[in-house]
Amino acid sequence: SVNALVVFDDGAGPRLYAGGRFTTSGTTSVKYVGKWSGSSWSQVGAGLASQVNALAVFNEGAGARLFAGGSFTTVGSTNFNRMARWNGSAWQVVSGGANNEVLALAPFDDGSGPKLFVGGKFTQVGGSVAANRIARWSGSSWTALGSGVSGGTTIQVNSMLPWNDGTATALYVAGRFTLAGGVTVNLIAKWDGTTWSPLGSGISGLNQFVGPLTIHNGELIAGGNFTTAGGVAVNNIARWDGTSWSPLGSGASN
Repeated sequence: SVNALVVFDDGAGPRLYAGGRFTTSGTTSVKYVGKWSGSSWSQVGAGLASQVNALAVFNEGAGARLFAGGSFTTVGSTNFNRMARWNGSAWQVVSGGANNEVLALAPFDDGSGPKLFVGGKFTQVGGSVAANRIARWSGSSWTALGSGVSGGTTIQVNSMLPWNDGTATALYVAGRFTLAGGVTVNLIAKWDGTTWSPLGSGISGLNQFVGPLTIHNGELIAGGNFTTAGGVAVNNIARWDGTSWSPLGSGASN
């Protein structure tokens, strides 16, 4: 599977980077992350040790870097703990990484300067910082977002996306959880830099999870496996206009 795509220029011109659960493209070794020039694939350094779930470009102050998150724990003999950054010539450790799988990455400035927000299944980052499934990386240190997300039997952050609903830009976070910062949110929540808030009554349905988020025609679009959004019947995809949920036609089945 291919799990993530992002465009990044590591000094040789813009390339399309792909991450996922694969080790070759044709006869070319790519080891879970590869880059496409427009005509051919090539490996990114020595590659990574196992599955990549998320890719993002973030500038820590010394220039843009490509960040990868996933289930990998090593690169060669070096411990990477599910997070790595590519500087154009080598993979680098991201201070302690995470103690469980990373599923989502999103650059966002929530009022304290640009940060790389990291989501997934983890409960600790940086080797000692408690963080319930979501944390932020400044380029030098890790911090938690209050009590993070919780609630449910399988708790995880699947996706994150900055969006301005007409009032201010906030970070929208989705996955498998019912609480964010102790507030009932039901699978999707809004982080404004200081507090968590729900999007109406949230999302629910069979298997109950939200996967990808995107913006279309000024609305936030959420996809996943669910049958209601804000109490409105939907089929696995819905849109939020900043105040209410509505379906996209008859939605998508299966």
